[in-house]
Amino acid sequence: MKEHSRGIIEYIVTSTEINVEQVLKGPKEDAVNLKVIEPIGLRQTYTGKERIASEGYTAMKKGSEYVIFLGKNTFGQYSVINMQAGKFNLDGTDPDDLSGEESFNKQEIFTELKTNFSQELK
Repeated sequence: MKEHSRGIIEYIVTSTEINVEQVLKGPKEDAVNLKVIEPIGLRQTYTGKERIASEGYTAMKKGSEYVIFLGKNTFGQYSVINMQAGKFNLDGTDPDDLSGEESFNKQEIFTELKTNFSQELK
């Protein structure tokens, strides 16, 4: 997290190491020991730590399975694109994944994704 002197937060990021089981599209060689940037972080306050996120994003949960859409930045790092609509929980272990005001649109996208990649997502 980078914060200006007046307390305005410029950006929030957390680097999360993930285990890639399958690449649906893109370079497979980058999928080994992959660290992904998520738009979420912790901020120390007077009363304790506070979780802050960009545009309603919820962090991926350890042990859960996801389809995630990634983009590579100019530093060669991968990050989740399209905020909350850039990751989809496959195994139903992350109830926060379909939360928020965009949950209906996300559910429609997820249904289309499962239809288009039905063989790959078994």
